[in-house]
Amino acid sequence: MVQKIDENSQQLALALKTGVPIVIAILQKFPFVTGHIGELPDRRYAVIVDEAHSSQSGQEAVKMKAVLAAPRIKEQTEIATRINDENNAALKEAAILSSSIALLREYRSALISAAVTGQLDIRQHQKQLEALA
Repeated sequence: MVQKIDENSQQLALALKTGVPIVIAILQKFPFVTGHIGELPDRRYAVIVDEAHSSQSGQEAVKMKAVLAAPRIKEQTEIATRINDENNAALKEAAILSSSIALLREYRSALISAAVTGQLDIRQHQKQLEALA
């Protein structure tokens, strides 16, 4: 259930790969994890970092926290794919809307032109509108 890592990074790697649920190790053993996190099995890990001096709040601790908190590579790829697909769909919808707006503007200009030049008798349409009201 709990394994203390007191030998080397390979011991840490083996513990993580074989699914030891709780690992106790010094922070200096974790550079292995930052380089190989994508190769580890997809499970949850509880890690206790035993560090008595000030390096615990330094860059290595920050890196380790980021690695442990980040989604797995597979999950990151799925998220990126989903975002890309949704973005592409939104771009297609935006293109359709832009095309529709341009077409409506053309229709409006043609209608105004037809009304001004007498090609369209708007009095007839006015009577239809009054009848509906």
